[in-house]
Amino acid sequence: MGKTSPDIRPRQQDTRNKKVIKISTDLSKIQDDFDINIKNVENKFALTDALKNGNLSSAEDIWRSQIVFLDSTLDFYIHEITKYGMSKIINDEWETTYDFKKYKVSMEFAKTIINSPENLSLFLEEIDKINQRLCFMYSENIKQQLKLIGVSVSFNNDEVATINNLYKRRNEIAHQADCTNGTKNSITEADVKNFIDCVKKLQTKIQEAVKSKG
Repeated sequence: MGKTSPDIRPRQQDTRNKKVIKISTDLSKIQDDFDINIKNVENKFALTDALKNGNLSSAEDIWRSQIVFLDSTLDFYIHEITKYGMSKIINDEWETTYDFKKYKVSMEFAKTIINSPENLSLFLEEIDKINQRLCFMYSENIKQQLKLIGVSVSFNNDEVATINNLYKRRNEIAHQADCTNGTKNSITEADVKNFIDCVKKLQTKIQEAVKSKG
């Protein structure tokens, strides 16, 4: 009996039309969320105004909480701006950056997109999973995220120092009960207001730079 010839017919391809859906993100919502979070931080001054003359210790604790919430507000904003910028690159609306080309995603996500390219919107979920392990409160980390999406923002020396000091104070409060060598660190209302002012000004710079890219 002769050998059977191998079947060399081309494998049948899936002929279904797969419509790739562009990722949809909303820059105005990112701004709205930031404004709401900042307002929540600032509203706590109404509580300290009633306490600082009679119960300074309680007022100081609220100021400390404001620092923690403020840095979380900045961190969340950078997370969202990163997703926005990466979505723009994915949609071919912004130029691809060198760092974007090196961005690593999970193989599970890669498999999902290969099999179902119409589900590209899942990219935002993948970014969230990756960024959960990252912190965007330190000035160099913020700069790196902006570089990733090709957004150019200049940080002056005062902004760098203030943002990094905010991060330091946040860590002291969140992880060390705001103590150094067993002694409580000092904090004032002016400290908190200075931090808030810096974050708001930096966010405005970033937001305007993102807007200018279209």
